[in-house]
Amino acid sequence: MLAAVTAWRDAVADMIPEVPRGIEASKKITDQQVLDWIAADQAKTPAETRELIKYASFHTLHNAGVSALNLNHARVGLSKALNTTARWAPRIVNPVDVNGKGIVYWFDIRDYWGHTLIDTSDPNFAARVPRRGSRSDSVQPRDRAPDRGRKGARIPSARAAIRADA
Repeated sequence: MLAAVTAWRDAVADMIPEVPRGIEASKKITDQQVLDWIAADQAKTPAETRELIKYASFHTLHNAGVSALNLNHARVGLSKALNTTARWAPRIVNPVDVNGKGIVYWFDIRDYWGHTLIDTSDPNFAARVPRRGSRSDSVQPRDRAPDRGRKGARIPSARAAIRADA
C-alpha cells in the first residue's frame, strides 16, 4: 500500500503548484528586521489603537527552513488559536500580513476578546452581576477543595479556579 501511495505522489508531484514565498528560503530574517517591519506598520496605525494591535512573527520558522506550505499552516494555526479563544465574537477574523512577505502578522484584540452575550448597556446590569465573594459566586474558598471523588461531583471550571487563586 505504501508503495502505491508513494508512486502516486511521485506521479502527481509536478502537477501541484509550489506555494509562493514572500522571501527566498535561503535569506535569513533577523529580529531587527522583524522589529523594523512592526515599527513601519505601527507608524500607519492611529496612536489611540496601537496598544490594541498585537503582532506574531514566524521568522524563526522561516530561518529554520520550514517550507512555504508549512509557514501557511502556521498562519492558519495562529488564526484558529485566536478565533478559538474569541468567545462570542460575532465573526471569524484572520490575522493580517504586515508587509506581504508572509512572516509577520498583526491582529486587533478587539476582534477576538471583549464580546459578551449579556447586554451591558442595560442600566440595571450592575445590579444583576454577582459581586465577587458573594454566596451566588461559584468560586469555592481556597481552604475547601472540591469533592472530585463522588460520581457527579461538580468540578469547577478553569476560569473559576483561576479567579480563586487571584
